[in-house]
Amino acid sequence: VLPGCKYVTTLSATGPVCDVPVTLHPVLQQEWYLTGDQRHRATFNGIWELPHGLQLSGLYLFGDQGWATSGSGVDALATGASSAATSRLRSNGSIVARNDFNMPSLHRIDMRLQRRFRLAGGVAIDGIVEAFNVFNHANFCSYTLVETNANYRQPADNTNIAFQPRTLQLGFRATF
Repeated sequence: VLPGCKYVTTLSATGPVCDVPVTLHPVLQQEWYLTGDQRHRATFNGIWELPHGLQLSGLYLFGDQGWATSGSGVDALATGASSAATSRLRSNGSIVARNDFNMPSLHRIDMRLQRRFRLAGGVAIDGIVEAFNVFNHANFCSYTLVETNANYRQPADNTNIAFQPRTLQLGFRATF
């Protein structure tokens, strides 16, 4: 922003200027608010040394995904796009309410059990068992939020490990 400017800064052949007022369509004036952001997050973890060389560790994650705004699926303003983010105006003239969908919170508990086996000559092997999303809580990242879509308000696929169902993993680590 240029000092003393009351309008958006634009570029011209002579350099930046701020003499062009920008007026958004009334439907879009409040679109600056980012929906779908994770507003609150809490993470707790701990490691416990157990008898017989066992180590147990765990992680709990909570994430409040906030609210999201649906779209009508209609390009009533003829902008060339009709995604949930750009089409709050319905064909009948009504407006989709902002933040009309409460995104379900994330809950995950991950655990790890590890045991070290010492071998000759300073060599050791750790056996590891890990479980992710231990209680198999249904966690979803995104939802279909276009009113005209047959899957409206249903979760959309996400391959990120943070949103996967319960997973078990076995492993080992060698040190020498």
